[in-house]
Formats: sequence, C-alpha cells, structure tokens
Amino acid sequence: MNDKIVRRYAAQRGLSHEEATTEIVETMQLVASNLAGAHQFGYHDREDVEQQGLLHAWEVLVKGSYDPAQPLKNFLLVHVSNRLKNDTRRHYWRSEAPCSC
Repeated sequence: MNDKIVRRYAAQRGLSHEEATTEIVETMQLVASNLAGAHQFGYHDREDVEQQGLLHAWEVLVKGSYDPAQPLKNFLLVHVSNRLKNDTRRHYWRSEAPCSC
C-alpha cells in the first residue's frame, strides 16, 4: 500500500501507522463485502466478486489517487462499484441471440 497515504491517513485520524493500516484494510474488506452481492452474475459468485473488489480497492490505494482528507469509505464505495460495473459489462454477454419477436 502507498506508505504516503497511510501516513497522511494516520495523521488526519490521530492514529498510529499500524492502526491506520488496519483501519484501511478493514474498510476495504467492508466495501468489497457490501458490494459483492449486488454485482455477482453468472458463474461469478459472491466470493469471486468480493475478491475482485478487494483487488480494485488495493490498486487505487497503491496508485495513490486517494486524498486522505476525504472519507475513505465513500471514495472506495464509488471507485470499487464503478470498477465492478465495468467488469460486469466486460464479462457478461448472452450466449444466444435475443428473441426476434
């Protein structure tokens, strides 16, 4: 994870580095768990979508585009939800042509 973000997050919240890291990871898990049920489809079950959500949250935090002055949970909810919607569009298609009726 981006150490600069963890340090800024810890300073904003008055936490130690370890407490901030733990809080960030717990928030990532909560967000992924909350969004997994709404974005499962086909053979992608809840656990698969939850793991993908964790990866998306991890990627955005490693990249460093999060501003610690903003609420982490809201940022991750929007970002991970958008990424999971993109995954659904990318991987979900009909195996048969639609009805011509």
